[in-house]
Parts: sequence; structure tokens; C-alpha cells
Amino acid sequence: MTALRLDGRKLTTLPALDPELTELSAWRNALTSADGVEQLHRLRVLNLADNQLRSVPSLEKLTELHTLDLGHNRLSAVPDLPDIGQYLYLHDNALTSLPEALGELGRLRYLNVSANPLHRLPTAVGGLRGLVELRAERCGLSTVPPALGALRRLHELSLRDNAIAELPATIGSLAGLRRLDLRNNGLRTLPRELADLPHLDKLDLRWNPGLDVGWLADLEARGCIVWR
Repeated sequence: MTALRLDGRKLTTLPALDPELTELSAWRNALTSADGVEQLHRLRVLNLADNQLRSVPSLEKLTELHTLDLGHNRLSAVPDLPDIGQYLYLHDNALTSLPEALGELGRLRYLNVSANPLHRLPTAVGGLRGLVELRAERCGLSTVPPALGALRRLHELSLRDNAIAELPATIGSLAGLRRLDLRNNGLRTLPRELADLPHLDKLDLRWNPGLDVGWLADLEARGCIVWR
């Protein structure tokens, strides 16, 4: 057996698990413990979303892992992780910070940390050089680290529903950026460098009542859709 699906069975603990598993999905249960998953060294996909987990054992030995979904739980800390190859979902938990070690996940392509009381993103986020999509919505962010500008492969960035007053000029270094969602923040200005992003085709600025930027017409003239 290589895949095991235990979705929606009202489980509070996991059963004995085959160490040869490559995929485990136990989505939408009532799990309070994930003990045993750390022994599944061949695991490529692990879905423990929508449970009642407050902690998860170290997963750093799961070196073949490419998708990890821990969303919709009660986690207050991110477990030790291997260099996950594709997707990491941490949204809708109780995380107040992200570990500096997160920046070592150089192969990661998708990261969702939305709906956590983070208040800030660590500088280490600049180490996620393979990231294509980053979602940090409803996190209570008031600032954005300049290190974010190192994510040259980023195509989509969503920072909606925060309290961000301004963006760093390094946002203009996101040469691959196509979509930028800044809805419902406290923005009053935008760095002029945004206008120079060659591939930006959608910019959402709605519900930023104090924002007054004169050069948005330049973006629209070259085909970028701007909502304001």
C-alpha cells in the first residue's frame, strides 16, 4: 500500500501506519495527535488539515515530502521541516511567528500562512528563492520585510486584509510578479518601483481609502488591470 485516505472519519488519533506509505490524507477529522507520521520516511504527501492539532512532531526526516497541509488546526509553532519540494499550507492556525529555518526551504513553490496572528514576516522569507506564490492574508501585518524582494520567481503575492501602510522599494525587484493583491490595508502610498515590474498584469488596491498614487495610469496604459 502506498496511499491511505482517512478523511472525514471523526478520528481522534491515527491508526497504526504502514511505513511504506507515500501518501497519507487524514483531512477533516478530530485529531489531537499526529504521532507516528514522523516514521513515514517515504512520505511524499501529508494532509492533516482541518483537525484539532496543537503540535506536530518533527518532520525533518521526511526528506521526500513535497506537499504538506497543516491548515485549519490549532498549531502555535511550525514543526521542524525538511526541504519541502512543492506546497506548504499553514493557514488558519494560532502561529504568532514563523521560524527562521523556514528560509531554508529553497525548493518550496507555494506557501500559505494566512489567518495567523503573525504581525510580521521574518527576514528569512527572502531565502525562499523557488517560491512562485505567497499568501499572507489576515495576519495583522503592519510592515513587509525588504528581504521579500529576493523572491525573483514569485508570480503571485497576496497581502490582503492586513494593516500595511507602505511597501519597501525592494518590491520592485520581483521581476516575475504577475498578480499583487493589496486589498483592505492602510496603504497611503506605493513605491514607484512597482510601475517597472515587467509582467505585472493585475494589481488590486481596493479598500485603501487613504491611497493616492498618480502613476497608476502608466500601469494601466501598458495593459495592467488595476482595481482601486
